[in-house]
Amino acid sequence: WHLKLLQEKSAVDLANIKLSKCGGLFEAQRMINYCDKQGLKYMLGDMIQSDVGTAYNLHAACLGDFVSYDLTMPSRLHSSKVSGLSWEGYTVEVPTRPGLGVTL
Repeated sequence: WHLKLLQEKSAVDLANIKLSKCGGLFEAQRMINYCDKQGLKYMLGDMIQSDVGTAYNLHAACLGDFVSYDLTMPSRLHSSKVSGLSWEGYTVEVPTRPGLGVTL
């Protein structure tokens, strides 16, 4: 497990947890738990997602005490047919509807 190896070698100050790279919500939660136990700070990263991917990341943002969030702003997308995300400037609410809380 790369995070553990890097932390054991004192080679990491901050873990950038990206759902599309780490394996999803369960693996992200495992990483968060590890970071919390080790006193390692962590942020939520993004890989230029659609609004569906951003909704997925918003739910992950509720899993831990992230020091920073890097989410895809709607202005980075040319168009979106997804509804359910409510942005106001750099602030967005976590959708509360069933599933990811967004619809196509």
